[in-house]
Amino acid sequence: MNDIQSYELSEKQILLFNAPRKYLHSVMPQLIARMAIKGNLFIIDAGNAFRPYSIAREIRRFTENVNISLENIKLSRVFTCYQVLTRLETLHNPKMPVLVLDLLDMFYDEHTSSKERERLLFRSLDYLKRTSLQVPVAISCAQSKNENYADWIANIRQYADEIVYLEQAPAPENYRLF
Repeated sequence: MNDIQSYELSEKQILLFNAPRKYLHSVMPQLIARMAIKGNLFIIDAGNAFRPYSIAREIRRFTENVNISLENIKLSRVFTCYQVLTRLETLHNPKMPVLVLDLLDMFYDEHTSSKERERLLFRSLDYLKRTSLQVPVAISCAQSKNENYADWIANIRQYADEIVYLEQAPAPENYRLF
């Protein structure tokens, strides 16, 4: 299904969004906007994918209270796989839904050994699973050609309660009249 608006986060659930990067980045502001309009939302941006202007534009489509909705978003940017885990460890008793943007991006860093990155990823997934017992959790993962992607996304799928594969609708054909 291509309509991200039909997906809702529910308690005790991890929802995984998986799509090509460009398309994922174009539709996530819709989800973020809908969640921010409803209430508080905690975002961990692991891939520099948070687009405030796109999110504000989406919010404006649904309400005039853009500032109130934007204030509902609590943002934490992380820049290493170690910071992903550290940030998740600090979510002791979350009171709002958690969205992790581009989770795998920080784990592709080749300055950290593959074994260590995998260990950190599994620990991060364990924290996300525990968090999902208290509040809804959503994860976005862009498709990648990284050598670890296939194995890692397979592991994330096992932690997810629902998986949404987003595909961009094919471009309409241009017909020539003459």
